[in-house]
Amino acid sequence: MAPFVVLALALSLTACGSSAGDRPTSGQQPGRFPISVTHAHGETSIPSTPERVVVLGGSAEDAVAALGVVPVAVPKEYGTPDGYSDWFREHVTVELGAELPPILSPGKDGVYDPEEILSYAPDLIFAPYSGITESDYQRLSEIAPTIAYARTPWTYGSWSDIVELAGTVLGRPEQAAELISRTQAAIDSARDAHPQLEGRTFIFGEWLEDGFTDLAVYSPDDPRPTLLREFGMTDDPSVVQEVGSFGDDYYGSVSLERLDALTTDVFIGWSNSPDKIAQTLAHPLMSRWAPIAEGRYYYLEDPELLMAVTTPSVLSVPWAIQHGFLDDITSALGADAVVRTGDE
Repeated sequence: MAPFVVLALALSLTACGSSAGDRPTSGQQPGRFPISVTHAHGETSIPSTPERVVVLGGSAEDAVAALGVVPVAVPKEYGTPDGYSDWFREHVTVELGAELPPILSPGKDGVYDPEEILSYAPDLIFAPYSGITESDYQRLSEIAPTIAYARTPWTYGSWSDIVELAGTVLGRPEQAAELISRTQAAIDSARDAHPQLEGRTFIFGEWLEDGFTDLAVYSPDDPRPTLLREFGMTDDPSVVQEVGSFGDDYYGSVSLERLDALTTDVFIGWSNSPDKIAQTLAHPLMSRWAPIAEGRYYYLEDPELLMAVTTPSVLSVPWAIQHGFLDDITSALGADAVVRTGDE
């Protein structure tokens, strides 16, 4: 078999929107096999309860592990020293008392070798949040039943949608429902503990490189804004007014000359470099924008926390809460700006 393009999630402009139409659908009676799942590349039949699951793409390994199944191989989690997120590592080794699964080895030019996937003898390849092409899917399906995204590459519903789908394909729908309920309760509790967030407007965006004339901002359908709404915050309406329609894109851009038209309560941004953040904050136009000038901003450079909220999962969201994500936003709303680096 020939290699196919890597399915790993790079920590860049890689996160897409969520809607009901973006979720794979299944025809089944809960917990009974065989089942069929419809997705962008067709319909996949799963004949029996999977026991050896290879996960491709971002965050889906969290849902599988949270349901008590340790994948036999997982993609590298970017922004981490050893390829595993803290929340995945803790759940697998502490909660499940298991060993961490192998990380799939990206080959030359960022490709995975299907032969390596075959070597793990999977009975399910779970890739609902990935970029697999039709030809990738055909090759993978020769190895094991493969679940792709519903409609658009790198697009999925909310963290709970991934858990629900994982529960379906693993034959654990009742456990998935209980897990969703428990996690939602944690989110609701965190929301109650941070009343300062309720109804406050936000814009989630990026950093500026030399020569940039626009600021990149995320669509309300991107997972990052979607997560913030779960904590009671509200998308600043001026974003859509300035960008216009985002269409199927997960981000748009606003001219730096038009920043004053963005009247948000807080700006949340990210970069993978503290120097880039400093450069952005010092930009003549950016520095005069009210949220920056008044200290109502929160910049994320911490790779682990950034990944936790970039691709929110049933494991990463509670982790982000515990590691101060909402506390940082609350501080920024109070004009006490926060720049969270990986050294903290």
